[in-house]
Amino acid sequence: MIIRRVKLRNIKSYYGEHTLDLQVANTGGQLHLVGAQNGSGKTTLFESINACLFASQENPILKANYLSRGGDAQEMEVEIEFEHERQLHCLNRRWVRKLGLPETSANSVSLISSLENIAAGDKLTDEGEITRFINDLIPRQISHFFLFDGEQIQEFTDEAADSVREALERLLGLHHYIQLLDDLRLIERDLKEDRDSLDIGEVLNTKLRERDAAESKLKDIDRNISRNGDAVRRAKSDYDDLQRNVSDIDSVFDESYRARRRELEGQRDNLNDDAARKESDLKSLISTELVISLFWPLIHDAYEGIINSPDYNKPHASLEPEELVRFLWEQRSAIVSALGEDSSDTLQSILTPIAGADIGQSLHYEGVETLARMVNDSSSRLWSTLASIDDLNSELIQIGAELNSLPSSDSVTMDTRSLHHEMEEALTRKTRHENNLANLNSEKNRAEQELEGLAAAINELSGKDSEFKRRESELTLCRKVQQVLERYIADYRTTRIRELEDVFNRKFRELTNNPEVVNRVAIDRDTFDINVELWSDANLAASEGSAGQKEVLAFALIASVVELSNKQLPIVIDTPLARLDDAHRNNILTKFFPEVGEQVIVLATDAEVGLNQRLRLVPYLASEHHLVRDADGRTSIKEGYLVQ
Repeated sequence: MIIRRVKLRNIKSYYGEHTLDLQVANTGGQLHLVGAQNGSGKTTLFESINACLFASQENPILKANYLSRGGDAQEMEVEIEFEHERQLHCLNRRWVRKLGLPETSANSVSLISSLENIAAGDKLTDEGEITRFINDLIPRQISHFFLFDGEQIQEFTDEAADSVREALERLLGLHHYIQLLDDLRLIERDLKEDRDSLDIGEVLNTKLRERDAAESKLKDIDRNISRNGDAVRRAKSDYDDLQRNVSDIDSVFDESYRARRRELEGQRDNLNDDAARKESDLKSLISTELVISLFWPLIHDAYEGIINSPDYNKPHASLEPEELVRFLWEQRSAIVSALGEDSSDTLQSILTPIAGADIGQSLHYEGVETLARMVNDSSSRLWSTLASIDDLNSELIQIGAELNSLPSSDSVTMDTRSLHHEMEEALTRKTRHENNLANLNSEKNRAEQELEGLAAAINELSGKDSEFKRRESELTLCRKVQQVLERYIADYRTTRIRELEDVFNRKFRELTNNPEVVNRVAIDRDTFDINVELWSDANLAASEGSAGQKEVLAFALIASVVELSNKQLPIVIDTPLARLDDAHRNNILTKFFPEVGEQVIVLATDAEVGLNQRLRLVPYLASEHHLVRDADGRTSIKEGYLVQ
């Protein structure tokens, strides 16, 4: 079922006739986005779609107070044109006001309905036939999974048991078997009353009561066996998953992995030793030849002046650089003090050959050349040492990155220790449930033997009463059929709940923003309660979670039920994102809306789906609309979303 067009007339702010056209251009999208400010008619549109599909004479859904104000309208109308099995249908509902009745009463309007097969030209007007047709397409019991109000979505988890049970039974066809089971129980009651009305004696009555109690006890044992069997399977599955995780870690952290780590750690230690030696050389260079480095520009200029002088070949000529050497010599105490006493000899050995025995003597050419040569050597060694240290640091960074990419043996040991602890707990749970199962099977054997003994005693006591035997035979047959049907329903429900859990867990992990803290989401086989099992080994009932968590659970539940239903039905959502944070909103926008159904109609405000959110939805959009309410309170449906 795909909705092609929705038409409203005279419903609240929709004065006159208005059409929401959902015909899809060849865009490949399935999402229809309808935007509206609060109070513009968004919820009225949602309620009108719901009423058109599910209204009846007993429950018209819309009442007379939904009629548009300010005019003389005495009726309102909703029409949905939809496609089903490649045929076009038109469902029309008109609510005609009954005069003289309170507007809010359930019978304040009379409902007139019609359903037309446009292609075939057939038209239904009988309310019962229309209800049956629509109920076959989208049963009322599961409608809340396809049409829902986002502001009330938390109720899905608070009341999940009844909703999921009824929806699954309806979706899977189990309701037919359950109805048959209920009918058999009524037949059993009638047969039992007929049998008990016979004069069969107190002893036989006592045995019959004992047999009824034994049969009831056996049913309870069977239910507990089924429940413990499921628990054993879950614990075994948890244990197997954890064992696979340990094996995966062990296979990664094998001997070749450890050898590579040892090799890298050895290279790192060698490089650290080399770097330490180079740093020591650098400190030595700086501490002993810092003077040369500091005053090299002045000395270099002096040297250039010497070699370019016309007196260069005169070994004993007096030159200006004498003042430079004098300055260095006079400042030696301050420089030595700054460098430390160990450098005093080095400084003196550098300056003495230049200055000669007496600072006042002429400057020798050979001394200046020696100083220049030493400066060149010192500078080369300094830069070479710095370059070597940089290279060593680069290699250390590369080795460090590779080491960091590999888990350490300590971290692996810690991970496997944690997993082994969880494995022990899973094994303990499995053993406990297996022991319970063994005890229950023993108890079942005893109960069956007791039941056989009671049956034999009853048969002997009633051997002469043919009428009782006939009634008892019918009653026994009825009970056997019930037992077969109960086992079938229980097994089938268990299978489908497991499937639902698998889909539910996958959907929940896609939609939640903290999947790493959740082990799994479990659905109780009997009560259908939803429990979130955390890795911390604590259970969190869905009804105890935060508002945001409840909404995410509800969205995951809806997506799971829709997927398992295999029904092509429209999803209509009003106010879907009001209570969610940005991370969860993004997940719902990109992983829920585009995947949940063949047609998704979202009624949202710009606070929920703004410009950035709309841009994320563009690849999935089939159409965009917005609702506008004018100064007179009248709503119109326009093309295009609120923000572009």
